Amino acid sequence: MHLEAEPQKPSLAFLGPEGTYSHQAAHDHFGDSVHYIKVDSINDAVYSLSPQIPFAIVPAENSIFGSVVETLDCFRHKSVGQTCFIRGETTFAIRHCLLVKKGVKLQNVKTVLSHEQALGQCKTFLERYLPLASVIKTSSTAEAARMLADPTNVDASTSAAICSKLCADLYPVLDVLQEGIQNAETNLTRFWFLAWSMYSLPPSNPQVERHSLTALLRISPSPSSLLGCPSVGVARVLQLLQMRMARIDRRPALLNPPFTDIYFLEVEEISESDSRDRPRAVQDWKDRIEGKAQSVRSLGYGCISIGIW
Repeated sequence: MHLEAEPQKPSLAFLGPEGTYSHQAAHDHFGDSVHYIKVDSINDAVYSLSPQIPFAIVPAENSIFGSVVETLDCFRHKSVGQTCFIRGETTFAIRHCLLVKKGVKLQNVKTVLSHEQALGQCKTFLERYLPLASVIKTSSTAEAARMLADPTNVDASTSAAICSKLCADLYPVLDVLQEGIQNAETNLTRFWFLAWSMYSLPPSNPQVERHSLTALLRISPSPSSLLGCPSVGVARVLQLLQMRMARIDRRPALLNPPFTDIYFLEVEEISESDSRDRPRAVQDWKDRIEGKAQSVRSLGYGCISIGIW
């Protein structure tokens, strides 16, 4: 009797350490169907993509604090759209907690550690209860908890971390001092699933069925037009596309002259196809998006689809 070898799980990179919201969102969606690889930054998650690590998860936007700038800045680079593509998404409810070393009281806290997004999402709490506390930005919320738990990093007797409740389980020396400290009770973060190839799909979750088709276009001035007209005529592009806009973001371009911008346009439409017909619907959507991108390029702008899902 020969036992068949268990299929090797694909690897997925996430912003570490364990316990970050990226890690939790990925695990909620993929469970044990992938092998999790922790990395030190969102930038590392994007550029870790390869045949050996075909997938990654990165935060896209938060319902309180808006777009995740670090992710968009990574998407300015030419490799995104060549060896990095958005191929799916998930939304995760965020509930921030204030963690301290056991025995520390709120009145003792003089320094708060966390990721920039979490600090912004908890601004109301900080202004009301810790108005004099200084903040230290960390690479992730879970990294803030790790630093607090390690006495060589900060003065734990006067410090606190904003992170998830799970971090108190990961680091038993920490206690949850306050729960649900975000500015609004409804605090959601949308995450993108990245793949190293447009033709690679993350493992599917049968409990999640999407009823829309989405694409992200990156639009930039063409290098040959920078001296004459360095900006993108957004109104003209929108008029040409004639598509439903779910989101528009603008970031500084990696080009001269200064104050030249790149735009990210997220377009979508409702899909009436069921799960069996979705691959065909996605392919048709991809062909349509490429046609639209070609039309934008005919205006003299750079335009590439960096995600179809």
